[in-house]
Amino acid sequence: MAHVDNIRKNFILVAEITTGCVKIIVEGPDEKMLISRQLDNIDLATECKTNELFKQYSPDIYDLIRTRALDINDLKNDFPEFSGWDQAAREQISLI
Repeated sequence: MAHVDNIRKNFILVAEITTGCVKIIVEGPDEKMLISRQLDNIDLATECKTNELFKQYSPDIYDLIRTRALDINDLKNDFPEFSGWDQAAREQISLI
């Protein structure tokens, strides 16, 4: 069984392709507090948010990455090629 501190969250990153600058970080909820059917709802909400961002941000200009990580620091380690983490807009995914 995984240790509670190792539970990952869903994240969506939007970063400019040419500069590698992160524009938006969308963070899912702390999953250790959710029950099974809520996890399904979070997956649906994450998918909807991803589709919304694809419509807003041209794939010719932006990378849109859906990933799982422990926290923002984990994301920074996973994507060292990106910058602008502290200036990026932050959003939360909530239950539908």
